[in-house]
Amino acid sequence: MAVDYGLWRHGGPSAGLFPFAAAVLLLGAGVGSMIAAPDDAGGEPIAAGRFLRYGTVIALYPLLIAILGTLAATTLVFLVILRAIERQSWASAVTCSLLAAAGSWALFGYLLDVPLPRGLLD
Repeated sequence: MAVDYGLWRHGGPSAGLFPFAAAVLLLGAGVGSMIAAPDDAGGEPIAAGRFLRYGTVIALYPLLIAILGTLAATTLVFLVILRAIERQSWASAVTCSLLAAAGSWALFGYLLDVPLPRGLLD
């Protein structure tokens, strides 16, 4: 999605540059940590069910953004993760979800001027 917004225009960065850079850095960090981690790191084993639940929610996030818009999708994804996977209280999950959605909109939509999908709000 970041590439569709453009990475560079008229001698300056475009709306997609920061999200693209963040995605590349996160992907690199994830792959790097998988390669660099020793097999006997002494950490806890991965809970396969929990890992799959996280993966499913994260994989659905772009689809939810396209349908519901960024604010609603971010709120819903955080709520599902905090409530269903992390077992946080409703008050904590709702508060953190709303703050995360508002914070991401403020950062990307307002400060960085990224044209975030509005989904059903259009």
